[in-house]
Amino acid sequence: MTHDQNLTTSLLHFTPKISDQGKVISCIADNGVFPSVNRSVELNVYYVPVVHTEITNDIDPSNIREGDEIEMECKIQAHPWVWRILWYRDGTELKSTKTAEAAAMDGGGGGGGGDGSSVVVIDEQRLKLSNVSKSLSGQYVCSASNVEGDGFSKPLRVAVKYKPVCVAPAIEYKNHSQGIGLRYRSINKSTSKH
Repeated sequence: MTHDQNLTTSLLHFTPKISDQGKVISCIADNGVFPSVNRSVELNVYYVPVVHTEITNDIDPSNIREGDEIEMECKIQAHPWVWRILWYRDGTELKSTKTAEAAAMDGGGGGGGGDGSSVVVIDEQRLKLSNVSKSLSGQYVCSASNVEGDGFSKPLRVAVKYKPVCVAPAIEYKNHSQGIGLRYRSINKSTSKH
């Protein structure tokens, strides 16, 4: 606080946090003779979005099987609000294979139109994976962007369990005198390598 002739100045050095958004700072001047004077300002704190991803449907994340449906939500805290939300799997941006409206008309989007393929539906903060297959295993991340920058969630690991797959036989030539031998190779690991 400084005094210069008939003027008193008080300075406040303050670094606001996210939790200070919307709070009010007030300055009250009182000389004991006249009524006090009060000036207030509401804090308008801008910050990069804080993002968290979670599975929202009733599924055990440690027991996801082929054909299951997974719903995720991108929980966002931001000021100002975000202008873009993106979803990534293993660092690659995801795109919808159906619109949310088309998936709703199909009764949730399962089956991929009857051909057994997986369906990815992105509806802003929601990601829906229907008829999942091992190809959808990976690390899922949501990002949200506002004027302050891009916020990213921690990766959410999805490991789809699947049935063993037999690969076509490989022909081996052991020795010309012994003839041809067939060898089968199978992939019998029940979870993805992601």
